[in-house]
Amino acid sequence: MVLTLPRILKFISGGAEALLGIPIIGETIVITTNSGVLIIMFIFHLMTFLIARNEGGSVFGSLVGMVASIVGVFAFAGMLMHMAAALVLLVNASIRET
Repeated sequence: MVLTLPRILKFISGGAEALLGIPIIGETIVITTNSGVLIIMFIFHLMTFLIARNEGGSVFGSLVGMVASIVGVFAFAGMLMHMAAALVLLVNASIRET
């Protein structure tokens, strides 16, 4: 498996999304940072999106991550979106792109 920059960024953002998707831990992180972590994650997903797009890679995971960052202010819906984003990003990073 060749580790390209978009793939590395997807693994990192997928791991961060998985952490935010854990019910009590993710909610505590969002509350204690006054939702600042959601802004940081949105920017990180946007950077990953732009880099992946420029290299011709898949951007779907980054889009799901950006939506998760926006919806993340709502506890239950945000948790589900973070879990979905983590799954999509990690699977997308694991799959070999042509």
